[in-house]
Parts: sequence; C-alpha cells; structure tokens
Amino acid sequence: MGLRSALKKELMKLDEQGLMTADDVRHYLKRSAKTITNSEYAHINLIGRFNEHHSLLQAGLPGPEQGLAFERHRLFKEIVYPKKSVESWLRRV
Repeated sequence: MGLRSALKKELMKLDEQGLMTADDVRHYLKRSAKTITNSEYAHINLIGRFNEHHSLLQAGLPGPEQGLAFERHRLFKEIVYPKKSVESWLRRV
C-alpha cells in the first residue's frame, strides 16, 4: 500500500468502523485463501470474482455477488466493504 492510500485510509477511519477498501479485501482474500486451501493459486479465482464485482459497482451497475454488502464513504465517495460481510462471503464461496 502506498503512502497516499495509507493516509486516505487513516483519514476515512475505516479500521475503527470495521470497513475495508477494495485493496484491503484483495489482501484479505489472498491471505485467507492460502490458509483455507493448501493451493498457492486458490486466491486468484476469488480475487477475480471480487474484481468483477467491484468494477461493476464502480460503474453504477449491480454486482453479481449478492452476499457481499458495500457502502460508499460519505466524504471520499469510495466503495468500502464491511469486514463481517467479506468474511461471511468468503465462507460461502
């Protein structure tokens, strides 16, 4: 994560609110998929599905992953994901 991203994340106070940026979700999926399965490449499919979902949300279209809740940050208008939603989505996938 770059300096600009880290400062933006700190200003949005996402950790205190239990929210994750798209980069945080990707990192979480990569780390969690490796521990759930013993395959090095299991996270690639999950991250691909998430990227497709996130891109559609950014374009203003409904995403295919119905169980993955999101919200827009009030000030920065960035799409953020509740950590509990990401965890439950990962368990169902």
